[in-house]
Amino acid sequence: MPKNDIESLKKESQKLNQRIDDISDSFNKHISELNNNLQEMVKKFDHELSTQVNKLDEKIDSNIQKINNNLLFITKSFDSLKNEISLKFQQFNEKIKTHEEITIDMINKNEEELSREIRKVNAELEEIKGEQDVLKISYTINEKKLMEKIQAMITSEIRNACNDKEREILMNIWIKELRDIISDFEKLKKMHPKEFNLRLDEIASTIGLFKQKIK
Repeated sequence: MPKNDIESLKKESQKLNQRIDDISDSFNKHISELNNNLQEMVKKFDHELSTQVNKLDEKIDSNIQKINNNLLFITKSFDSLKNEISLKFQQFNEKIKTHEEITIDMINKNEEELSREIRKVNAELEEIKGEQDVLKISYTINEKKLMEKIQAMITSEIRNACNDKEREILMNIWIKELRDIISDFEKLKKMHPKEFNLRLDEIASTIGLFKQKIK
């Protein structure tokens, strides 16, 4: 090969190598720029991401704080309500206890008053019973005395009246009157002692009147 051609090839080869080197340098430069740009983008992304994460963390922390504040308020409100309910319940129990004590006291007083009234009524009943016993004894004694007196007078007057017809008629009338008195004697028993004594006086007056007429 001619020398000139070799030189020419060398030059072309050098040019080609230079061009390759230039292309390589340009490529490397672009790669470096791209790498720098990518790193810058990554930095920006990291910064933006970090900023957003921080904002999100702050927002989450703020929301958590709000939730905690709300929970604290709810807890305090619940405690306050629980204390109020406990106080109301205690007051209600004390009120019930007071009413129970008042009711028991009233029941005890009513029982005492009722016992006093029962004792009073029993005493009055015993007194009335005693008075009835006294009246029965009085009526029995007066009845016996009256019957004995009437029987003695009838026997005596019958003996005297047999001597005269007029006396016999009066005696019959007198006997009839005495029978009426005896038949009404059960009514006399139910009378008050004063009325009973007045009635005895009337009977005695009637007997005395018949005695005067028969003589």
